[in-house]
Amino acid sequence: MTTPAIMKPPAKTAAERQKAYRERRAKEAGEQRINTWVAAAAVRYLNELASRHGLTQKVMLERLILGADKAKATQEQPAAEKEKAKAEKPKVRIKAPANKPIKATQPTAVLSTPPVQASLWDD
Repeated sequence: MTTPAIMKPPAKTAAERQKAYRERRAKEAGEQRINTWVAAAAVRYLNELASRHGLTQKVMLERLILGADKAKATQEQPAAEKEKAKAEKPKVRIKAPANKPIKATQPTAVLSTPPVQASLWDD
């Protein structure tokens, strides 16, 4: 038996359905939507980084943002800790024979993005 049209609630508009979806997602997943414009080059780099690491844009952005805070905390170590870390690093010196120059075994690549800590990409 079907319900008469008079008893049915009015259909929701697309905007109402989208609003309800965003509210559910914010409540259930603890996420928030970001809506902003960024430089086209930044989007290309984001896509390249995400693709290179096999991640979605969302996960890549989260790792970059959260990792930046960790990197800043690491950079703000007290001077004594920095000196201790420097002293613990083994010093390696490579000497080339006087008559033979050192040849690179692989061509060097020019990085188009600033270096990022490897720990950001560990799963």
